[in-house]
Amino acid sequence: MTDNNSAWNPDEDYQYPLIMSGAGPFKYPDREDVDSVLPFVDLAVVGSITKLPRKGNTPLHEKARLEYFEDPAYTINVHGMPNEGMHAIGPPRSPKLIISLAEFSVDGFVEIYEHFAEWGAGTELNFGCPNTTEGIWCRKPESMDAVLSQITPRSGLTGVKLSPFLEEEYSLLQEGLAVIKQHSSKISYVVATNTLPGQTVTLSDGSSAVETVEMGTQGGLGGEAIKELALENATVCCQELGGDVGVLLCGGVSSGKDLIKGLDVGCVGVQVVSAFLQQGPRVFKKIREEYLRSLLA
Repeated sequence: MTDNNSAWNPDEDYQYPLIMSGAGPFKYPDREDVDSVLPFVDLAVVGSITKLPRKGNTPLHEKARLEYFEDPAYTINVHGMPNEGMHAIGPPRSPKLIISLAEFSVDGFVEIYEHFAEWGAGTELNFGCPNTTEGIWCRKPESMDAVLSQITPRSGLTGVKLSPFLEEEYSLLQEGLAVIKQHSSKISYVVATNTLPGQTVTLSDGSSAVETVEMGTQGGLGGEAIKELALENATVCCQELGGDVGVLLCGGVSSGKDLIKGLDVGCVGVQVVSAFLQQGPRVFKKIREEYLRSLLA
């Protein structure tokens, strides 16, 4: 197993490897539901939050779902980042919280980043949300560069979350990573990856797993179904960033074995989302215990 602890920000007092809960399950940062994971994780990401209030996507009919995670093979969601807007967010409930931020313009990203500059343990720029009609930011390297050029480095962590890229798209991923590496003095970590956009799942009863007015039957696919794709993306991120920025594996992580696979390609830790939705907070304890047992084997 590769100890790539040097890739993590040496100025921050976080253990290696880092185990985090990812953005999504905790959409409202000031609500008590996030308390359930805090005893089990190093850090927890809440949001995403946008500058203005956002209602999210609209169910196509009264029985339509915005998420489905009952199958252990995958999760799919199409929430579209509902939130109350940045001015409705109070102080963090815990110093272990990171707030995920999303916007749809360069100026919007810069403004919301500066607004939360001293919030909690840090901020995570969501450049990879799959479930909006405004497009996916990590597929626009020049826009990422414009944002990262204008933000002011903060005392806490600053993360960037990316959408997954298929193998034939790696040149675009590498272009985006070159932008991130150029701004490595401002970026603490990169998350590879968010959910896979534009996916449709049909359930055994013939209904679509998710259905919305804005996205139809398409949603962001996560969990076990994207495990290999996420690991491949994380591998590319580690290779391209070369230790200048820490990389967190996210996508199908549910065991100590998955954590070890991430560490072996150079990651400094993991984010867990789907397994938490399916198994609850105990999955974080399970991952850490399995990892620690592997060290003694």
